[in-house]
Amino acid sequence: MATYTQSELIKMCMVSTVETLLPNKPEIKAVINNVPLSCMTTTQRVEIIGEDISRSTLDEVKESDCFSLALDETNDINDTAQLAIFVRYSLKNKYHERLLTVLSLKGRATGSIIFEEFEKFMLDASLPWDKIVGVATDGAPAMVGKNSGFVKFLKDKCPNLLACHCIIHESVLCAKLNPAYAELMTKSMKMINFLRSQSGLRHRQLRQYLTEMDEQYIELLTYNSVR
Repeated sequence: MATYTQSELIKMCMVSTVETLLPNKPEIKAVINNVPLSCMTTTQRVEIIGEDISRSTLDEVKESDCFSLALDETNDINDTAQLAIFVRYSLKNKYHERLLTVLSLKGRATGSIIFEEFEKFMLDASLPWDKIVGVATDGAPAMVGKNSGFVKFLKDKCPNLLACHCIIHESVLCAKLNPAYAELMTKSMKMINFLRSQSGLRHRQLRQYLTEMDEQYIELLTYNSVR
């Protein structure tokens, strides 16, 4: 069951908070208890909010003069390939970055299949091809292959497209390939794995310590190898 369907647990936490902070305000507790937060209600509300955000993002992208894309493909916990598509566009003299969509890829994740799914999304969303000015991907053959990569197919549609290698992937590759960073990366990975992955208790203690110190970030990300 999805996390956002755990409505009763959320309500219990809200009631406990009111009882602790506002013990002389029973009317607030009564109002919270009367809020309909069944699993179905919460799921429907989250779906409505998600659809509204998606619709407004598509409307803004269509209204903008041009936009660029960033794509990354990975496997979820069920080994289903997921293609995340981010969009960056300018509207009313302000730049916006949004998660445009996530596409599930059934079977193989070749460049042609990725482009076919992307093309279907563009047609369903009625997004104009001629407004795509740039795309950033990783260095996987399915993305940048000379003859059958996603970027090649996209350039056939958008001849003036500016394609680049994602700067985050470039940075990690630089650290991985350059011997000068090998020792630093190895030590950093060992420390992160020691604090984050080897012990649930140690991980919770780290989060609690960072929270008590009012740090901006209270979590460490585990290392992921990229291409």
